Amino acid sequence: MSGWLKPQKRQSMNIRNARKWSVHCAVVLCLALLPFLARALEGEPSVSQVVRTSLPLKVANRTVIHLYGPIAGYSAQERVTGASKRIEEALAAEHSPAITTVEVADGTSVLMGGKQIFLVTKIDVDDRAGETIQVVAREAIKRLHSAIR
Repeated sequence: MSGWLKPQKRQSMNIRNARKWSVHCAVVLCLALLPFLARALEGEPSVSQVVRTSLPLKVANRTVIHLYGPIAGYSAQERVTGASKRIEEALAAEHSPAITTVEVADGTSVLMGGKQIFLVTKIDVDDRAGETIQVVAREAIKRLHSAIR
């Protein structure tokens, strides 16, 4: 009778060892895959995760608007540098150029002498403060008028 029990004990021990082994393998596999799963779940950064930077666009040492980036591949610095250059060119071409706005698909374009100076987009407004693209553009025009007069 004792010979009959030994194979059962060995079999139950083998089953327990196999279960332990499979649990250990599953844990190790999960730990190994955890970084990859985390990256896959993150995917593309959401709008709230993208770091927005802003720089003031200044004319005659007066802040006209704070331009934000990145947007359409342009940083805030690139937007401000480009706008400053275009303002200088517009003022060199005409002493007192007309400053107007045009509604475009992406926002409101601010023009000087009929040429685009900068574009006010959704990234440039604070929705929580009740700002709109049109209001921010209108205020920028007022400040620009004051700065060049």
